[in-house]
Amino acid sequence: AHHYLEGDAPDRALPYLIMAADSALKLNATAEAIAHYERALPIALGQKDASEQIAQLYTCRGRALELQSRFTEADASYQDLEQLARERDDRRLELAALIGQGKLRANVTPLFDAAAGRALMERALSLSRDLDERAAEVRILWNLLNIDRFDFNKSDRAVANGERALGIAREMGLAEETAYLLNDLGQLYGTLGQLELARRLLAEAQAYWRALDNLPMLADSLSGCAVWTAINGELPAALAYTEEGLAIATRIGNRWGQAFARGTRGLTLGYLGHLGDGIASLRQAIEEARDSGFLGGQLLARAFL
Repeated sequence: AHHYLEGDAPDRALPYLIMAADSALKLNATAEAIAHYERALPIALGQKDASEQIAQLYTCRGRALELQSRFTEADASYQDLEQLARERDDRRLELAALIGQGKLRANVTPLFDAAAGRALMERALSLSRDLDERAAEVRILWNLLNIDRFDFNKSDRAVANGERALGIAREMGLAEETAYLLNDLGQLYGTLGQLELARRLLAEAQAYWRALDNLPMLADSLSGCAVWTAINGELPAALAYTEEGLAIATRIGNRWGQAFARGTRGLTLGYLGHLGDGIASLRQAIEEARDSGFLGGQLLARAFL
């Protein structure tokens, strides 16, 4: 990419900038990923028929900003994309923008807003069907799963949307979307007390994350599996999950993953009767979650403590 940019051939540099950015994001090198995406965006915006690349660049840059807990900036980026879609009368760009904004309101972030997220997803769902964008429909249903899975009164709806999305993702061979849905459905079924199903889905998610070489999500999935394994009384196995998740998150410098793994480790140590070590681990998890802006990690670690 550098070679082509120096040679005044930005169009030839673009695919390499995207490759560099995607590789950095996969390694949790979010600052480098954002820098590459931001170098690529002006080039893509200057090209004709580049809607798919533009949507990908905005979406991935937004994801990198989210991983840095820069949620307001990520939301502003998605809103910029929606404005661009209006200017270009490009409904596919509009669809990507709505999904990005909905994701921020569907998950445990400072922008969580179930009503606003659902309204965005209703708009997006209608648009995806008009455009026959089934992959987008998967991501919309995933957002709806997450909006509802934090409300016990809506858990049936969360399950229905999640299972429907998972079926489409499997049918279309969408590996990453399948992995995310397995991950979040596993957490939902654990919350509903179906521990064996939860662990089976999370184990399948881990196989996907290993194949995709997505280490941040592998660490997350291992820690999630540890929670339900510990609650089920299989404490040595739970501790092994937490140790692997913590080792991965530490190696790649993922503070969210470290906080989650250390929190589940503290819970497991407490169940094992090692109260001093468990409390120390939970307090460290709270600090790591707070310092990295990981709201969900703070909630979990404080609840465990």
